[in-house]
Amino acid sequence: MVSEPSCGLSTVLTPVTCLILQGVKSIRIGDSNLKLDRANYFVASLEVPASGEILDVSPDKPYVALGLTLDRIALADLIAELPPSMLNLSDLPPEGPSFSMSAVTEDLRSAWAGLLALLDRPDDIAMLAPARKREILYRLLQGPLGGHLHQIAQQDSRLSKIDSAVRWIIRHYDQTVRTTDLAKIAGMSLATFHRHFKAATAMSPIQYQKTLRLNNARIHLAAGVAVSE
Repeated sequence: MVSEPSCGLSTVLTPVTCLILQGVKSIRIGDSNLKLDRANYFVASLEVPASGEILDVSPDKPYVALGLTLDRIALADLIAELPPSMLNLSDLPPEGPSFSMSAVTEDLRSAWAGLLALLDRPDDIAMLAPARKREILYRLLQGPLGGHLHQIAQQDSRLSKIDSAVRWIIRHYDQTVRTTDLAKIAGMSLATFHRHFKAATAMSPIQYQKTLRLNNARIHLAAGVAVSE
């Protein structure tokens, strides 16, 4: 919960879905800008560095948002159990991004409300929360961003291959990154890898690494920690 406008909030988004209950947030990922409010929800299926700006808030009307980490195993299990006719598993465009937003449906909002209701009944959380989270995933799979979640669950999907390179960069962000090595990690030709990486993350591999370094420096400076070169 945030009660004052803020900008320059740097982070690395994990695979996550977010729903805003109050306020507005602008998210910048590479060359892309998204403006989120309570009328839409957000899905990110890769770890991507991002910066955000919270808008339209005040002490009387604070920014309130919900987030749920997207678990690959949970998604794969759910997809395996349900008939395709009950899910929106249309493939992402070949050059599609790993993040997007869409209008919130009443079914999805109701699923979130069911999970939040458990806060008033803490003794029920351990037993009921997994089922409530599963319902949220199910509603997401039914929606227009279901393809993003399907890509997370598929081991050999385009985004999963890019994800293997993304994870390497995150682990070695302070080292020299060679795009040829990243392409091998992803199991793609150099040209194909570079094209798919830019489409998925809205930045090149080198830009991705530089953004990670910059975000890390900002976080350390905000915490009063010296940053070494």
